Amino acid sequence: MANHQSLGNVADVSFEYFGNAYSLALTGSSPPIAASQSVCISYGARSNDQWLQYYGFCESDCPHDVYVMPPLREWPLEQMEQAAGRAVAAGRLQALDRAGLLGFGRGNSSMDRDESGSDALDENNANTEGGVVVTRTAGLDPAVWQALRALFCTEREWSAASESVGSFAESSPSSATESAVRVAAACALQWELDRKATSLEQDVALQQRLTQSKALDMSTAESLALQFRIEKKTLLQETLLELSK
Repeated sequence: MANHQSLGNVADVSFEYFGNAYSLALTGSSPPIAASQSVCISYGARSNDQWLQYYGFCESDCPHDVYVMPPLREWPLEQMEQAAGRAVAAGRLQALDRAGLLGFGRGNSSMDRDESGSDALDENNANTEGGVVVTRTAGLDPAVWQALRALFCTEREWSAASESVGSFAESSPSSATESAVRVAAACALQWELDRKATSLEQDVALQQRLTQSKALDMSTAESLALQFRIEKKTLLQETLLELSK
């Protein structure tokens, strides 16, 4: 038996036919194993959602971890406009909706508004699926960058792109627009972090107190839940810091 580890001393497991046994062999990129150090294998490229649900543990700094934010239509558009210093022109949200980039459903959100700016709710279509995926390896889903560029580009840039959302898949038409998009995305990530009942710093402090004090008691399930939310908030915070560079 061998425990999981995504990075570091990861070994390959194989079945030795003539010995009727399994063996572990370090991969060529693995550093030497010190005395009393465990030899681990990789169970595969999985997120902490899968590790916790199917294996009963969380992995710190999991390279394959993901965070699913609400659909783009539920993001705080007015806050993003203020942060980016740009207002979203009439018709842009409808163009994104036709392109399928706002996510599913029409909930009570700042992006569900008609041309006059009023709420446009559809009580019969409140599916909130189609969230925005954030990964440790790639950050925000590329489709979100495309959507935000189409939202925050200037009228001249929108006209030059023939009012086609697909024109913004690769890059922004200008560095100023790209900068506005990054600020808007960072605003949304901060909004998601601020909606949590506790901050990342509070969770880490609690985890440290649990480690250092025997007076504090927490069940295994509660400890795992704490570690899980630390990992998810850390992923969001890392992505936010990357956007700020």
